[in-house]
Amino acid sequence: MKVNLFESTIGREEIAAAEGVGVKKMHPWIGVDLDGTLAHYNGWKGYHHIGKPVPLMVRRVKEWLRTGWEVRILTARACEPEGILPVHAWVKRHLGVFLTVTANKDLGLVAILDDRAIQVRRNTGRLVGRMKMSKPCGTVKP
Repeated sequence: MKVNLFESTIGREEIAAAEGVGVKKMHPWIGVDLDGTLAHYNGWKGYHHIGKPVPLMVRRVKEWLRTGWEVRILTARACEPEGILPVHAWVKRHLGVFLTVTANKDLGLVAILDDRAIQVRRNTGRLVGRMKMSKPCGTVKP
């Protein structure tokens, strides 16, 4: 089974092998952030306010589900119990399915799509792109 996660086509077995995870031991899954990634976000307005769907991400998630991938909503909203039910309702309304909602990673996680994530080259500490933050945090040189 192959799916285009970003620009390269990767199969479950290839991802699991690269991560050192046995396919049968840990089920691979894709984590998708909610606010600012799957749903529009314009500032925190409480657990019951979730923005409109981002059409490209909705199509992407539906395609992954159609091709057999497990997708979980990986959101800080799940840090508090009252944050989970509104996410389930939003996902059911806009994707038509029930998805796991979590704030936790595990060894099966193969990719994270998040508007706040910054990719780091494995085992180097080097950033793949440029880090843009609204507040300065200092510069670290290699």
